Amino acid sequence: MKALIRYTKQDIEFFIKEREPFFKIWECFLDAGRGILTASTVIYSEECEGHFPGKTYVPLIRISERMAQTGLVLVGVLTKEAMERTPIAIGHGVGAALSKRFPRPELDLRLEAREASYLSPLVLFQKIKTAIFLQKKCFVIDILAHGKWGKMDQFTPVASLRVYYILIDVPRQND
Repeated sequence: MKALIRYTKQDIEFFIKEREPFFKIWECFLDAGRGILTASTVIYSEECEGHFPGKTYVPLIRISERMAQTGLVLVGVLTKEAMERTPIAIGHGVGAALSKRFPRPELDLRLEAREASYLSPLVLFQKIKTAIFLQKKCFVIDILAHGKWGKMDQFTPVASLRVYYILIDVPRQND
């Protein structure tokens, strides 16, 4: 049995181009034996203001942002190419809200990402109708979000998303 590999904020910054306030993943663990990356994050009230006045709910886009960033980290740790090239999300496939209750702010999320497959450039071009066919490989990552909010004592499925990623040649900034 392989141990969990921990990635800190500093490690994650290497794979994610966004910075504050868009940087949302602070710590991840890779189960190398199963190829699953787990991330933890919280969605606070300030990010949800105005959605909806008087009864604030977490917008699904806030969950999706964190899911996509979790996938970026997984692509980064799965491939040695990520040391030279930058992973970016280029589109998404099937996604679904899974909770029967709307998540509330102070949403504690556990995100699990796993590689579903990778596509040839031609298949990718046909799927998302963009000129990404010049790329060698497209990673397909399935991400599941479990959340806990309010007086809940256990995590419940909140959303699922399939995201497509490629590696691009973008110079890395030295922060």
